[in-house]
Amino acid sequence: MIEALAARAPQQLVPVRSLVAARQHRAVAFARICYDHLGGSLSVAITDAMTEQGFLDWEFGPVLTPPGAAWLTDTGITQQTAPHVRTCLDWTERRSHLAGAVAAAVFHHAVQESWLVPADGSRVVRLTDQGRDAFRRHLGLADEALTAR
Repeated sequence: MIEALAARAPQQLVPVRSLVAARQHRAVAFARICYDHLGGSLSVAITDAMTEQGFLDWEFGPVLTPPGAAWLTDTGITQQTAPHVRTCLDWTERRSHLAGAVAAAVFHHAVQESWLVPADGSRVVRLTDQGRDAFRRHLGLADEALTAR
């Protein structure tokens, strides 16, 4: 309910008064820890790519498809629980990104493989060159989705 209200709330821009603040805002908007999964424009791009590849079905809400389960296995992503999929409203993109056990498994695999590196003392995660290559290879993400705006 809170996420639905937040989606309808007017967006109030916070003035950026320094280069450091601008860089931090850009980093948070691009890739950050969101509970136990990835948030930001990178996460929205991953969700879109998984949908385009047929790994997610949205007819009755997000559901991992059999090709999606096979992709997880082929990529080396293991889950400790059932393939639970849900969405989470991304407050910077104002669109949904993947959440639930599948999103957590993808995120933890990306960190374990050093595709994503958490920043010290922050929710920000940095996409490595290895991660860029992996997301291109495994999901066909375009360069513009792999770059902070």
